[in-house]
Amino acid sequence: MRTRAPWQCTARASNIPGTHHQSHNALVAGHNARMARPVNIHAAYHAHVYFDAQTVEQARALCSEAGRRFGVQVGRVHEKMVGPHPRWSCQLAFDSDRFEELIPWLDAHRGELDVFVHGLSGDELQDHTTHAYWLGREWPLDLSIFQRPDATDGQSGGASG
Repeated sequence: MRTRAPWQCTARASNIPGTHHQSHNALVAGHNARMARPVNIHAAYHAHVYFDAQTVEQARALCSEAGRRFGVQVGRVHEKMVGPHPRWSCQLAFDSDRFEELIPWLDAHRGELDVFVHGLSGDELQDHTTHAYWLGREWPLDLSIFQRPDATDGQSGGASG
């Protein structure tokens, strides 16, 4: 007997001024929209497994097994926050032909780990908002690193770093 729904996924819209995103089935305007499950509509994906000091070995084992079992590319196990990610993470990179087997497997084997899944469309802001799903708890991303110059309200210059 299951104690939770098998797919606990969320698409999240950005709160960056001047942007407007539409999820696959519902318009999202700064709010979360529950989706039945991640949708395989892109050629390639990233799944970021989130962890902390207490769960690093569990994350390492999960990512290693995903690489072995599905032939996905396993990135570094970052014991620090990188990019827009608010937790330590390890990236899995995979093509759409692995999606239908990998995503349910990750959800079934992640335990209490949270996994951020997103498509790769060439637009990083869209990828981390409109094309994004969560397995487990949703964490707020630092989307400011994807801020477009036209969304700076006329201020000159861009983000440094």
